[in-house]
Amino acid sequence: MRRTSATSPRSVARRAMSTATQSRPSGSIESNGLATPWGYEDLVMAARSGAHAVLLPKVESADMVCQAAGILVAQGAPDALAIRCMMETPRGMLHAEEIADAHPRVGGFVMGTSDLANDLHAGHTRERLPMLTSLGQRLLAGRAAGIAVLDGVHLDLADDEGFAASCRQGAELGFDGKTLIHP
Repeated sequence: MRRTSATSPRSVARRAMSTATQSRPSGSIESNGLATPWGYEDLVMAARSGAHAVLLPKVESADMVCQAAGILVAQGAPDALAIRCMMETPRGMLHAEEIADAHPRVGGFVMGTSDLANDLHAGHTRERLPMLTSLGQRLLAGRAAGIAVLDGVHLDLADDEGFAASCRQGAELGFDGKTLIHP
């Protein structure tokens, strides 16, 4: 039996997420990238969902943000629906200031340290020395634009001490919060 787009797993997931965020409007929705076959529909759903933010992956330019914001506006998203930008590529890191100022909907950066470490050919270390320059510069761009900046994940789920150290380091650096690995 052939599935129609209305019954595809992604469509079912979008409907479930939309229902969940309408009943709990404080939620955030992570979108697929706009270059994927699903990104546009994810933003359409987010615009109507009641969520307070949409998370865009692998943001590399102000144009990407403006394209996403244009879709949200065209779909009647409330002005309060913020865009949070995943900062996880070298190109995105180098354009952080422009990305932060790209549109009034930009409400924050979320650091994607795992993908960034891979792109930099850097190690995933407890001290995160290979990340410190990127983290600090994104904090500067975020603070200059007046937006929130969330620290990236700690990968080793069995290392409670390392996780605590990563949280302390993030707080000391000035991050507004930390992201976690989901199950």
